[in-house]
Formats: sequence, structure tokens, C-alpha cells
Amino acid sequence: MVPVTLAEPTSVFAAAGRPFQVSPNSLHVVFGLADTLTFSAGDALTVGGRFAVGVPTADSNLVRRALAAVRRRDAVYGGKAIPPGGGLGGGAADAAAGLRWAGVDDP
Repeated sequence: MVPVTLAEPTSVFAAAGRPFQVSPNSLHVVFGLADTLTFSAGDALTVGGRFAVGVPTADSNLVRRALAAVRRRDAVYGGKAIPPGGGLGGGAADAAAGLRWAGVDDP
């Protein structure tokens, strides 16, 4: 299997680069941070990068949970440039990118 790397920009109201509908009174802020996910054959999750500390690598991780929901087990490397736990949507965007990589389409 050839490794595939996806870099997904994120924003306060976006997951995997796909904006949500928001009301005119909502604040929509786009920032230039992006985690990088690399997928390959295997069954492991490793995390590196500036904000890797504190990111779970067990089955509780959102990327692992998303892939498990569609019955995929693959090796994933997450390069964390979005701080975890800050409410910036990095984990959710990473999970959405994993689902996109797995071939899940949200019409």
C-alpha cells in the first residue's frame, strides 16, 4: 500500500475544509493551522509534531474511532499543528479526513 498524506485546513465552523451553515450572528474565523495525516498499511496510531503531547493514541482517539466505525484498521501518523483540547476542531477535522480517506462520502 502506498502511503497517502492529507493536510486538512480547519476553521472554527469547518470540519475537513467543508464549512457548516452558520447564522449571520455567528463568528467565523479561519486560521492557518493544519494537522497532517499519513495513512499506510498496518494498525497503529502515532502522533508527532509541535502539539503531540497529550493526544491519545489508543482506541479513544477520534481518528481511530472514525476508522473503526467504518471497519477500517490502518496505520496513521498524525502531525499535530493544531493544539489539542483548545476547541479549534483539530481532532474532529482529523477524524473527518480519515473518513474521507476511507472513502466515506457525505452527500
